Amino acid sequence: MTKIASETRLSKYDPSKHIVKITSDGKNFSSLPLIGFGTFQLKGEQCEGPVRYALDCGYQHIDTAQVYYNEANIGKVVSSYYQKSGNKPFLTSKLAPKIMRQSDTMIKESIRNTLKYLETESLDLFLIHWPAISGKKLTDPIHAKYRLQTWQILEEFKDKGYFKNIGVSNYEVRHVQEIVSMFEANKCKYRPSVNQIEFHPLYTRWDIIEYCRKVGIQIISYASLGGYESTLSYSEKKKQNKDTTSIEAHPLLDHKAIQSIAQHYHKSAAQILLRWCIQHGAAIIPKSSHSKRIQENFDIFDFELSQAHIAEIDKIGADNKQRKFAWNPSEIV
Repeated sequence: MTKIASETRLSKYDPSKHIVKITSDGKNFSSLPLIGFGTFQLKGEQCEGPVRYALDCGYQHIDTAQVYYNEANIGKVVSSYYQKSGNKPFLTSKLAPKIMRQSDTMIKESIRNTLKYLETESLDLFLIHWPAISGKKLTDPIHAKYRLQTWQILEEFKDKGYFKNIGVSNYEVRHVQEIVSMFEANKCKYRPSVNQIEFHPLYTRWDIIEYCRKVGIQIISYASLGGYESTLSYSEKKKQNKDTTSIEAHPLLDHKAIQSIAQHYHKSAAQILLRWCIQHGAAIIPKSSHSKRIQENFDIFDFELSQAHIAEIDKIGADNKQRKFAWNPSEIV
């Protein structure tokens, strides 16, 4: 997770180079593409076209989850793509919080269903989606019990070859430390290979990033453009809506510093934000249902941000109150 800090022009995406190595045991490593395609809020058949287009653009990682209700649709597209191209993309899914509180038998059944829906015998990466079970207060200490029980099930599936890597999502430092401490004490076989978290200039969480870097856990950034409901700039919204009085500026895409840096590199604001994430060592999974933006989000490997521009973007978070757009796990015991 080394920072890049030059301003040279680079070649386009290279699947053999634009990767990071991840591991759950410190011995066996897998290649995680630096950029993947996120599918949150792309439910059912509406996700098939975007996923197909993303694969055709060159994306080599598709990220989904049980709670996205699109695993079967993704499995259909990925299976067809693999049959035609011979290229099998990296696949990630996540265990639903409501499943975590069920019996071991039901958790295992849900995992087998995920494999069935995605039409694969094994997954490259499987995550615990949320550090709490559903239906309990965030401060209930029972969450820790279910986190560890669920982790043991993921270890079992990894041992049997169903998962190449296992990890977590939305985990605070203390949640990650639970597993790492057990791993270091030889009380569990694996530690998380990744922690997928919200990360953008308005929600930096350097504490999580630095801790994960220290113990060898890769960060995957979601909501990298600042928000997940709408990732359109003011000008893009204006094109779609004649009544401009109801249009609000996007907190990052319309930020003056981001716009200025985008003009400097002849790139879009979204491309600058995605590049910023990568140069801070995070892999990314941007999502869109629009072909133009799917392609645009992918075209970020022919330039690098200077150290001065990285620092300028960092300052956005330092000068403003941290703003989280997705669910907040900070109070989960």
